[in-house]
Amino acid sequence: ALVLGPAGAVAPAQGQEAPLDIEVPVEVLDRAGATTGEGGPADDSDLDLANLVQSAAKGVTTVQEAPAIVTVVTADEIKERQYRSLDQVVDGVPGWQRASLYHNNFSAPLVRGQGQAVQYLHDSLSLFDPDINVASTGRLMPMELIKRVEFITGPGGVLWGSNSLLGILNVITKDAEDVEGIETGGQLGDGRGDGLSMRAYAMAGKSGLLDGKLSLFAHASIE
Repeated sequence: ALVLGPAGAVAPAQGQEAPLDIEVPVEVLDRAGATTGEGGPADDSDLDLANLVQSAAKGVTTVQEAPAIVTVVTADEIKERQYRSLDQVVDGVPGWQRASLYHNNFSAPLVRGQGQAVQYLHDSLSLFDPDINVASTGRLMPMELIKRVEFITGPGGVLWGSNSLLGILNVITKDAEDVEGIETGGQLGDGRGDGLSMRAYAMAGKSGLLDGKLSLFAHASIE
């Protein structure tokens, strides 16, 4: 994940490659500063998550300035549309669809009907399965952990390498600052097949520990 620094610069998370002098566009910072009524930079909660994308240029930019076809689905949209899995999010994006491979054991996203052409990223780290050579997007990703999902429709091999022939699917997850406390939730369904299910989750986050040097985040769920 990328963290917005005090001057709007992008700092890499631990273990990830640092971007090259990429900053949040001035127009985004200006709009966020106007919202807070202050001249200084705003925190992540003041920025419009539906307008930011970090997959198109391998750094934070706006959807309007990104040199690609970009679709962003935020956590609020996931909640409003009652998506239960990442596959359902894929179904709602133009040009994208899901397919079940290997006798319905692996769900994979398709772009324009082409399989094995989507790079699947989790906080900009590849989750492309090397054994079955597909980007399996089953129900292993809890929907309550998703902050936003970025879909890039088009070639992305220059930035992201192999397995990104026709698209990029980048799942950006929440951190301690997005929770700041304890959050619980559950779902109960009554119907045939997959509709007959129960799910519950709990997650907790605390940031700003040790003078801002430490953040704690935990999540657990059962289905």
